[in-house]
Amino acid sequence: MKSLSSLREAIIRAHERGKTVMEIVDFLGISQSTVSKAIKRFEETGSNEDRPGEAEKRGGESMC
Repeated sequence: MKSLSSLREAIIRAHERGKTVMEIVDFLGISQSTVSKAIKRFEETGSNEDRPGEAEKRGGESMC
């Protein structure tokens, strides 16, 4: 399975090339909410990186 950051990168690249949310959903085979959230995050922050604290919410390793 692809990592979340590589999926986000692919979503943003496709979005910047003018693809619609549904075209990205169909091409990558992921949910519409995942695509919409990634695009929204990118438009709000200019980044596709995890927000502070995101790893802990998903059960990942903490940065401390």
